[in-house]
Amino acid sequence: MTTRFAFAAFTLALACTLALAQDAASAPPAAQPHGVSDAAQPSTQPQATAPDLPGDDCDLAAAVALADSIIVAKAADIDSAKQTIESREGTFGLAHLSVSRWLKGQANDKPVAYLPVVTADDADPPRVAVNATVVMFLARDGESPILFKALAADDRTIASIADLIKTPPPAQPAGTLGCDILISDPPAIMAGTLLAALALTNNGDQPIRICVAGSPVNGVITDANNKITGSDVRFEADKFNAAPPPDYEMARQIVTIPAKRTFRLAVGYAVPETGPLTLTGHFSVSQSLADKLNLWQGSIDAKPHAIVIPAPQPPPPPQP
Repeated sequence: MTTRFAFAAFTLALACTLALAQDAASAPPAAQPHGVSDAAQPSTQPQATAPDLPGDDCDLAAAVALADSIIVAKAADIDSAKQTIESREGTFGLAHLSVSRWLKGQANDKPVAYLPVVTADDADPPRVAVNATVVMFLARDGESPILFKALAADDRTIASIADLIKTPPPAQPAGTLGCDILISDPPAIMAGTLLAALALTNNGDQPIRICVAGSPVNGVITDANNKITGSDVRFEADKFNAAPPPDYEMARQIVTIPAKRTFRLAVGYAVPETGPLTLTGHFSVSQSLADKLNLWQGSIDAKPHAIVIPAPQPPPPPQP
């Protein structure tokens, strides 16, 4: 019986800002809505005519740890005319694989996988040529293995993956992450939400890894007259409003913060129409998630940030 591996695309509940800043104490940039970076980043979106391999943005070290099986194979007999599927990565055609090595795990069936192929409208060559060597990372989802990452590889890359299997990376340093609240001046408010960012600063001397997959929890503080005096955002990685995604999807939201650098995580605060307000923030990564993905583990609170929400400006009078 043939086992079929299909790449499953999953959209995370949270879009986050992937911007690194040189200094957390520098003047804050204009606040941006969720998913929009305040610093231009190289696009990770594949071109329509040259789709990326599955899991191109999935962290390699985490993929090695999470995969039930890792195989080295050659893609052969790619047939885009008979059977293709569409995903956010592009057009995928059915490719039969000639397995040459099992780096991790084992299987008895000949695998078949969907890989990027050239189509009639493509101007560029496919990312995977016939007989190209591909390393494939498979995780079990119930009874069916899922191909969640694949990469074209040479002997050096294969050797480095084998080394990661034998010797996992060292544990992440603890107690080196700081948290501040950044807002623009004047504050950027959309539909009762103040656009801001949690500035996560690596105060240590070594890079640290965090995960920014999760659903932030918003809350407000009111006085005796039910007037809003404070607004809070708690971001706990691996906490979702709905069912959490698989671990290999979490690995697509790993961020490495270099030493003495800052990562800005876009958040939104519920605010009143006008008046003084104290903002608070929280970021944490659980021990269980840190152990699975080799992440920084801990819980940090941002220093409270006092602001004044300006009164709404009346619309300009109509032109005569």
